Amino acid sequence: MNPKITLITGPANVGKTTFASKWIQSYASVGGVLCEKKFEAGVFKGYSLFSIQTQLKRPFLEWDGEANSVQHQKQSRSSQLSIGPFRVLESGLSFGKAQILAAVVARQTVVIDEIGMAELNGQLFFDVLETVVGSGLDFILVVQKKALAGLLARFPQLISAEIIEVNSNE
Repeated sequence: MNPKITLITGPANVGKTTFASKWIQSYASVGGVLCEKKFEAGVFKGYSLFSIQTQLKRPFLEWDGEANSVQHQKQSRSSQLSIGPFRVLESGLSFGKAQILAAVVARQTVVIDEIGMAELNGQLFFDVLETVVGSGLDFILVVQKKALAGLLARFPQLISAEIIEVNSNE
């Protein structure tokens, strides 16, 4: 039996994660991570990873107001991975990978939120994405719209996936 593969896509800030969190409620056994916006005192500070199976949350991407300065970029390259204006928190990345791999081991439907250009460049969740795609399990990927064509080109087995495009926050 072929695995059920679902790709949830859409533009930035359209509500893909919200849609995914509702979509997975119909699955009997699901694990992995959802990437949630993190606010402090009403101010956007980055993203946290939420473990579907343990309900735990860990900071993952931290807003770095200096990320666009040339001096900061030079300093960051040697010390820490950055994605746009965000610093990647290694502890959050490790937590996310562990949750995804635990879902694979438990033979659950696996969720990865979200796949973007970093994964297409072999970074962040790329290694666990390869594991999930090759696992034979059902899985759901939340994919940045700008990364969808590249993802399908990189993983031809995803061509038959159900693609759901989220167009509004409703």
